[in-house]
Amino acid sequence: MRRTFLSLAMAPFIALSVFVTPVSAGDQANKQVGSAETEIVTLTCPSSPNCVSSFSHGEHRVNPLSYPGKDTATIRKILLAWIKQDPRAHVTYSGPDIIKAKFKSRFFGFVDDLTLLIQSDGLVDVRSASRTGYYDFGVNRERIETLRSKTQNK
Repeated sequence: MRRTFLSLAMAPFIALSVFVTPVSAGDQANKQVGSAETEIVTLTCPSSPNCVSSFSHGEHRVNPLSYPGKDTATIRKILLAWIKQDPRAHVTYSGPDIIKAKFKSRFFGFVDDLTLLIQSDGLVDVRSASRTGYYDFGVNRERIETLRSKTQNK
């Protein structure tokens, strides 16, 4: 009886592990930007559907953010303010043209990474990706589209 109870109690965790297996770095074709003076950022996505990027193609593709007529310092302030208003977000790197942040999910504490690369022409290349799991249920795309809708008209 005790063995059956333990097996039944573990069933949800076993089922959940299908979605929480780590994606290996070998699956990822990277487009990296940076130099010795700046943070190295990965802008492309792995083959798994848990990432969106303005440098990717197909189902992973999202358009870059656009802030016409705004300088990089102003864009940076707008983006940092949006990130800091989220209680589950934490800025992990903030340079003059690169912002990196991590977001924790509400229930399981899964971590997603957001990378923003601010260009001098007012465009911001974006990448949002889950650290673990195969599928993100559209959370990363929704994050970018929310960021776009809440900040581009400021």
